[in-house]
Parts: sequence; C-alpha cells; structure tokens
Amino acid sequence: MKGLRVDGLGNGLATDLLVALCDRAPDAVCVMERHNDDDYRFAYLNAAFERLYVCRRSATLGSDVRAFMRERSEPEDQERVAEGLARDEPFRVRRQLRRPDGTRVALEANFQPLPWTGGRRWLFTSREVTAEFRRHVRMTQLAAAVERGFDGVSISVREGDDWAFSYLNEAFTHMTGYTIEDLEGRHWSALIPDRLKLENLRAALLSGQQVRVEMELRKKDGTEATFEAAIQPLKGTGSDYESMVTVLRDVTEVRRREEQLSYEAQHDSLTGLLNRRAFERMVSVAIDMTRQGPVHALIFADLDGFKDVNDRFGHEAGDDVLKWAAAAFKHVLFDTDEVARWGGDEFAALLLHCSVENAVTSANSILESFLQAPQRRNTGMSLGVVAVLPGETPAQAIQRADAACYLAKAAGGGRVCAGVAEEA
Repeated sequence: MKGLRVDGLGNGLATDLLVALCDRAPDAVCVMERHNDDDYRFAYLNAAFERLYVCRRSATLGSDVRAFMRERSEPEDQERVAEGLARDEPFRVRRQLRRPDGTRVALEANFQPLPWTGGRRWLFTSREVTAEFRRHVRMTQLAAAVERGFDGVSISVREGDDWAFSYLNEAFTHMTGYTIEDLEGRHWSALIPDRLKLENLRAALLSGQQVRVEMELRKKDGTEATFEAAIQPLKGTGSDYESMVTVLRDVTEVRRREEQLSYEAQHDSLTGLLNRRAFERMVSVAIDMTRQGPVHALIFADLDGFKDVNDRFGHEAGDDVLKWAAAAFKHVLFDTDEVARWGGDEFAALLLHCSVENAVTSANSILESFLQAPQRRNTGMSLGVVAVLPGETPAQAIQRADAACYLAKAAGGGRVCAGVAEEA
C-alpha cells in the first residue's frame, strides 16, 4: 500500500480510508501506473490480488505488469488487454489465469482509467468466475445438444388447463412438420386427436405427474404418426405447475415394423392365413372358454389330388390351388372365426360359438365354394368337423378333427364328415 498516491484526493484520512477499503475488498484490486506506452508497473495491489494471482505484494509492487501477466495468461488474452489499454477507455475481458502450480481458473477482469491521473493510472479489478464459466459452458453445450439432438424437444407454458408452445427444437419441427411460428402460442390439444387420451394427459400433468406415453399426434400435413412422449411438468415460483418439457420420439416406423414382424410370425406367407403355432394358441383359448359353457367347432380340411397338380403343372399352379382353398374359407366364414394353413395342403378353422351342425353347414359351403374355383385343377377337398371339448389339449382337438377328415377322404373324398365326442 505504501507509495500509492491518489492524486486529487490528497494524502490524508480520505486516502488512507480508500486504501483500507480496497485492501479488504473480496475482489482482486490493483492500480497500474503507465511510465510509457509499453511500460506498466504495479502501483498498488490488495490482499485478494495476492491470493488470486499467488504472489507476494512486496515482490510485485513496482514490477512490470506485462512480464507478470506473461507468466500467468495466454498470448491471445494479453493481446486483448493491450488493445483495450491502447484505446484508453474502460473495458472488460474474460480470461484464463495460469497459476504457478499449473491449475487454471477463469477470470472476469475490469480495466478503468483513473480520470484524475491523465491516463497514467488504471484501476484493474478481477474475480474468479470458474464456476459461472463452467455453468455457462454446460448450458451452452446443453442448448446445442437439445437443438441438434435426435429427439424432438418442446417447452410449453400453462394456459388454463392447456399448454401453449414456446419452444421447439429442430428435431421436433422435422418430426411434425411444424415450425415454431406455426405453433407458438397454440395449444398441445391441437396436435392430439384422441380426446380421451388428451383429458387423461391433462389430469396427470396438472397434478404434477411425470408422464411417459405412446400416442398419435396430428402432423402439419394432416397425417397422424405414433410418438413416444416423456413429459415433465415444472413448477413456477409458486406451487402450481406452470410449464412443461416434452421429449418426443417418432416410433411410427418401429411400430409398423413390429406389427409386420408379428404378423409374419403368426401367418402363412402364401395364403395370409394363420400358421400352425398361432392357430394352436387360438384353439387353446377356445378350450378355456368351453369351461364356461360356450360351444365351438373345428373344421379340418385336406385337398384331394393335390400332389398330381404339383407333379403335372408345377409348384406355381399348386400355389394357386392353395390360394383358392384359402379364399373359399374366407368367403364362407365370419371375421370372428380363425382359419389356418395347417401345413402342405391341409387347412383348419375354428368357429366360435358354433354348434357341430352349423359347422357342418359351413364346411359344405366351403367345399362348394372351392369346387367352383376355375383354377382348382380338378382337385377336391375333404373336411372333418368336431366340437371343441373341455379339458382337452389343442393337439387332441385337432387330431380328432383330422380323424374326421380322414373318414371323409376314405369315403371317396369331396365330402364332409362330422366326428363324435367319444373320439377324444
């Protein structure tokens, strides 16, 4: 502190008070004195400066400021400070301080020429802003990640019982076709066509629940797509939830592919009918239902003379016959009935809530429909009909229907034979 002369204030009590206040300030404070254009010397520095810059006041006072800073700052920071000093106007910079132990901290520095000194002296204050700098970097990185992320992100503010858009990231606009100008101020309800889901969503959000939901949203072009949404309501200054953040992921193609794979896993690729495994599951459900009293029936069919079609006309002609047989079942049976290609030229059908007598009538209609097919290549069809019995397995029920079909084929084919319960 000794040696500092504050021109214009005298050297009495006011000067001593000013120096005492500076020496106790939490920020680093120093006064630089310019001797010529390139020569700045430390005229004063406080205790906080010693702590921040890791130096001793007695060794630093009167020393070259630029030499001192060259050991503690990057060249580009030194250049910015030199440019600011040359303008002879107040300026502020953010810079890095390199301490003797190798650690680095972020600083905010303010340079102020002291007006009563004719530009010879500058007041230099600085403080560490490492934590603020890191928060700023994190927020900048977070903003960049949100803006350029793959998931759609929106922020909405509460208006009554609805939520109005205030921010959309690029992925959100790409997924939905809307821009921020399209949706700013509009409510979420404009995008949700399912009114019941909308009301349930509102109730959950207004109570502060975090929501994860899959729902259909209406895009700008009027089409609907399936989205997974994670929605977090946020409290304002009070206890109410005043805004919400929504993260969207378009799963339309994923769900379509899942449905396609599920369909392919359960259906015959040639005829589009159920495959054996899926049909057995349906029969198992029907058997469980039989315990409560409903009556169900099974039809098992085998084509007559099919091998000759493949041998004489080739497999493409055989595939056409199989498709005609599948079409005959679909033409006669109800949508609630289940039809399967059991394997090769064998077919099976489960008729729900249907007696054996009615199933026999349906089986005869299937046979008649098939015989009218112009490309059946003189093939016929034999069909067996049985009732589904409580307590049996799907394999047992289908075996009985197969046995009834065998009786029809043994009797000359081209007919329907009903089995009896005792065959189980």
